[in-house]
Amino acid sequence: MQIEIIEAASALACLRDHWQALYDTDPEANYFLSWTWMSAWLKRTQAMWLVLAARLDPGRAPVALFPILLGTKMNPEDGFYNEIHMGGHYLAGYTGFLCDPACQDRAISALAYALRRLNWTNLF
Repeated sequence: MQIEIIEAASALACLRDHWQALYDTDPEANYFLSWTWMSAWLKRTQAMWLVLAARLDPGRAPVALFPILLGTKMNPEDGFYNEIHMGGHYLAGYTGFLCDPACQDRAISALAYALRRLNWTNLF
């Protein structure tokens, strides 16, 4: 499983058809993970964001998409630290990721591995 990090609005736009297909496939998907809602939110937010895209092989359609927001906070005792929030955090009634149920075990493991490699202190 390959994890691609999507950080640019132009790359996000290229995911639209794949995003909608995963949304239709994932029985846990809801409005706050739809392309309509999430792409609009990511374009408007002032927070840094990225989408982790899990693919079975390079160049193939993603089997999971995990939008996340990145933030830096300051602790007077320890200094700066990074936080990761699920993509819809702040406004959504639900946050999470989209996943093809046929690939969910492998995709979740790959997303977790990629997430652990990001430099963060808190995950929300």
